[in-house]
Amino acid sequence: MASNSTELAVVHTNTSTERLFVAYFSLIIAVVGTTLNSLTFIVLCRSKLRQAQTRPTLYYMRAMAIFDILMLYAWNIDYYFSTIYGFLLQTLNIPFYALDASVYTYHMLSFPLYLITFDEFRQEFFAMIKCNRHSGRIGPPTGTGSAARILNKANAVVTN
Repeated sequence: MASNSTELAVVHTNTSTERLFVAYFSLIIAVVGTTLNSLTFIVLCRSKLRQAQTRPTLYYMRAMAIFDILMLYAWNIDYYFSTIYGFLLQTLNIPFYALDASVYTYHMLSFPLYLITFDEFRQEFFAMIKCNRHSGRIGPPTGTGSAARILNKANAVVTN
């Protein structure tokens, strides 16, 4: 009977040691990540990279560096406080919801970055938005040889 309780105590101690290790590791990740993301933001704000007209993606890269810092604090610091001190920031304050909103903002920033990066997708996307003919479903052919152009040719053959 005594050996069972000793084994249970050892297992419980290992689990708490693992939790402490993960808690302090998450704190280290937050500190190192904040430092490196801040360095990234500073590099992206240098005078050579301030030409926003020639490089519009730098705005998005700067925003991603800032939101990356915020995301480090969303989980890592909360896990550290809940393990070491026993309280959750999520249930205590409103700024957690601000961090949650920053996640959605981060994802909304990714779509315009995708639009800027891929030229063919951008042309087709704006053609579908602006098209009043065909009930706005498929835009006019754009000359890129994409799926919308092939579908428009197929519709023209069927209607004639």
